[in-house]
Amino acid sequence: MKRLLIIAESFPPRRTSGSFRIEGFFKYLPEFGIQPAVFTASSPTPEPYPGCDFHPASHRVFSVPWYSPGKRWNSFSAKAILRAFPVGWWLVRHIERREILRRLTPSLLAAASEFRPDAVLASGPPPVAYLLGELLHDALNIPLILDFRDPWSAFHNTYYRHWVDYLLERRCEARLLRKAALILANTPTSAKMFRTLLNVSSDKLAVLTNGYDEAAFVSAETIPPIFPPDQFTILYSGVFTRPDRHPGIQPFFQFLGFQYQPLRTCNNLRWPGYFLDALKQVLNDYPDWAKTLRVVFVGCFSQEIRRLLKSFPIPSVIAVRSPVSETVSVRMMLDANLLLLLQVGQWHHGRDFLPMIPGKLYSYLRSGTPILAPVQKSDIWNLIRQFDAGDVMEPTDVQGIAEAIKRRYLAWQQRGAVHRLPPPGIQMFERRELTRRLSELLHRLWGSQRSSPSATAYPTSSSAPHLVFRNATASTGPVSPAEIPGH
Repeated sequence: MKRLLIIAESFPPRRTSGSFRIEGFFKYLPEFGIQPAVFTASSPTPEPYPGCDFHPASHRVFSVPWYSPGKRWNSFSAKAILRAFPVGWWLVRHIERREILRRLTPSLLAAASEFRPDAVLASGPPPVAYLLGELLHDALNIPLILDFRDPWSAFHNTYYRHWVDYLLERRCEARLLRKAALILANTPTSAKMFRTLLNVSSDKLAVLTNGYDEAAFVSAETIPPIFPPDQFTILYSGVFTRPDRHPGIQPFFQFLGFQYQPLRTCNNLRWPGYFLDALKQVLNDYPDWAKTLRVVFVGCFSQEIRRLLKSFPIPSVIAVRSPVSETVSVRMMLDANLLLLLQVGQWHHGRDFLPMIPGKLYSYLRSGTPILAPVQKSDIWNLIRQFDAGDVMEPTDVQGIAEAIKRRYLAWQQRGAVHRLPPPGIQMFERRELTRRLSELLHRLWGSQRSSPSATAYPTSSSAPHLVFRNATASTGPVSPAEIPGH
């Protein structure tokens, strides 16, 4: 059985949006003849999101502290001063990454010595995961697969101090793209960005989207309904981005090349302001609906968001809940009458160019519950239209959002709760099916390799220290080769 070492910052029991994708690969790859192991970061503090029911075998999870627990650099430090200048911003980032690589290299080589992988898959963000994958690729001469859960140099929250910093960062990204044997983009637009903006050959580029886990829906069916059937519930599950501040003199600095963004980004579109304005309009037109209409926001929200939601004119309509497990989240999706989806806006040369799809959209689609998506024209728009799964409109179209809410509420009044089925064809986004497609790509890659895997020069136990596992379920001592599957 072939072995794949996955490098990812987040993995269960840590719970972030990126961990779901890696969890799926880890769970289902053995069904397709590939034995995975994960090199991941241990969490120094409790995660805000609940853990999951998935408990991977401890001898296949190499959990180490990625980030130094030392003091943060204050405003008078040399690093803080350098960040204020072009090139200095990139230099600080480069130094910090080198520090992480220096600390993690012994542990990574020890993991490779114990597990003896046939390939390494690095999944990011953060970009340091790709650099760790490059390190292992160079040391062992094994295929490098880069998995982009989100874009790297064109990530929506990245502001470069100057366009020169962007060119330096993109140069680093391009180096890794050249070394990669396979590049995985998680949306069609992201793949287009690699081809057009980064000149990646289509021969080593594949689209492998995020998806949903059917097991979570099976488990959710065993949970009693959470929302009462006599209420019309609109559900939002996830996070919000902080709205853009008043531009001030920023346009002048941007004209000079400062505060550079490869893709122009508007964070205000993943902020509930336009939706709340539409909700006010609906309740002004139909005041009696306030008795049976509820909007539930589930997630880890800032105090700013909580104050905004509490200031809604009819407080009884709004409910805010702490993060829940994936199974409970799915139960809520099944019980709700309308699912709200928001996303940031991005443009390239004035045209819509959004390379991201929220991971929860696939669970939204699988639930069969209608979706309300005020988003720009993008892959999100296309998916919802493809499966006839709800209403899409421009993100600032308050009137359009209000009309969609009214239409869905009136239909609920007339028909009541209806039994929903997943849309035909949605199974292509199930995590087991996506992992099967990944396994096909990997087996094809290994089949095209000329050198024999047995020729790989793995580090010996004398040249790399033993790795001590740090997750709670793992042994506190070194792992011997006999404990690794296949040895």
